[in-house]
Amino acid sequence: DFRARGADAIFFASPSAVQSFFDQAGALKLAPKARRPLAGSIGPSTTAAMQQLGLPVDFEATEASLESLIAGLVQRLSRG
Repeated sequence: DFRARGADAIFFASPSAVQSFFDQAGALKLAPKARRPLAGSIGPSTTAAMQQLGLPVDFEATEASLESLIAGLVQRLSRG
């Protein structure tokens, strides 16, 4: 379903999660009409891992919590 339709957002909560996603990128390739998800980071070290691997960082949590990740997504979506 992810490959066919995409997603609204993906949350990365650790550098190891970023690495795992990157390692599986070939198997997770989106179909041409699928929605590219916004990519959110839980904090600076995760953001650095995303940037190092060339993954987009659309928003970053202000503190390391699920609530802050969700708030970051809501704020990013409100900007359009």
